[in-house]
Amino acid sequence: MEDETAAIPDVLDLLAEWGVTNHAFRRNRVDVRRKALAAVLVTSGVSYRETARLVGNMSYIAVRDSYVKLTSLLPTGEKANRRSVAIDESVIRVGNGPAYLWLARDIDSGRTISFRASFTGSPEDSASFARSVLDTCTNRPAVRLGRGPNRPRVLKNLDLYFQTEGTSGVVHMIQRIFRVGSR
Repeated sequence: MEDETAAIPDVLDLLAEWGVTNHAFRRNRVDVRRKALAAVLVTSGVSYRETARLVGNMSYIAVRDSYVKLTSLLPTGEKANRRSVAIDESVIRVGNGPAYLWLARDIDSGRTISFRASFTGSPEDSASFARSVLDTCTNRPAVRLGRGPNRPRVLKNLDLYFQTEGTSGVVHMIQRIFRVGSR
């Protein structure tokens, strides 16, 4: 039997695919995943120069361009009534250590609501991301979870209804919510 977890796209793949689909990255001299990672790091507060050093093979101007292009596609702060939101987390290697990437999407519209990176992956970082997602909502939406050890506790602390599925259902849930097929 094929390992189903290998079919789950990580957050960086989803974000890169979203950027390409929405025409954020026109010329691809630099890998699209690298551009997406650069944009997420800058959005999370890392400087252009430090991001260029961490990501490698990018100038700080290319980092800035990736950041501007990708973040211009995000909703412009309008709050909406959301029935349900999907949140996923991935751990990737950046520089000499891990980075934790979060992505949130409105399930009904399919729009990306927010993304963020952190170098610690602590429950406080998860809570901060969950609060940033709530800031885009006029209500308290149900949350569908992908993976990640910190979120259920964080969402309970924020008094949010959340739903997780068993390991076999996670693959299909993530593919359905984020509208990607198996790779």
